[in-house]
Amino acid sequence: MVKRASGRPFYVQIADALRDEIISGRVRPGDQLPSERELRDRYRVSQKTVRGAFDQLRAEGLVVSYQGRGVFVREQSVPRRLSTDIAVFEGWYTMLARQGLKPAGGTTVIRAPCPPEAAEGLEIEPGTEVVVRERDMGTEGEPPVMLATSYFPLWVVEQAPNLADSNVSGMPKWLREAFGDFYSDDTLSVRMPTPDERDRLDLDAGVPVQIIRGTTHDQEHRALHAIYVVGAGGRIEFGYRYGTVPTDS
Repeated sequence: MVKRASGRPFYVQIADALRDEIISGRVRPGDQLPSERELRDRYRVSQKTVRGAFDQLRAEGLVVSYQGRGVFVREQSVPRRLSTDIAVFEGWYTMLARQGLKPAGGTTVIRAPCPPEAAEGLEIEPGTEVVVRERDMGTEGEPPVMLATSYFPLWVVEQAPNLADSNVSGMPKWLREAFGDFYSDDTLSVRMPTPDERDRLDLDAGVPVQIIRGTTHDQEHRALHAIYVVGAGGRIEFGYRYGTVPTDS
């Protein structure tokens, strides 16, 4: 039964329940999920709400649907990062938890002059001292997935000091607690890796990398954070949702 008092949309609560069954292994890759009618009767919700739950799981890459056959658990090959992972939740760790994966990697934090490209996004002079947070991001027992370098103006870290602690994760959480709602602009591209990137990501010859350049702003349009991500080709997917998502009836 969905709970009105939880404050979470009904379709999200149903998606949460189905995701738990997938991650726990109670339903396995290739298994068929209950039909729309079964879920509608089980949770006492509308067909539109059930379809919203299936849409959420499809966006996460957990299920695949076939016309006339139903919805099936998808073979999980690589993690999939959604736009909402950062906009609403805690980014990398939310993505891994959704798929039952454990994080691996390391974080270093230093103060250094800001390079020109990050300075442009932060609207500061190149060479201005910033806090640089560099992460090797992967999953337990597997090669690294991404290399992420974040740049923070000093005044941002003064208000969100956990950003300067290499032992503390959850960057979106600390930004949100210090500055409220924020928005980000990302640009994605693909290129061949540098020799250093190839070594750090343990890539085979000829494998490209995905590049994300992003800047985060608060509701006053102040630049809080610039990021440069290098993702190993074939080890991560990026999913983005656009438009108006219908609410529960």
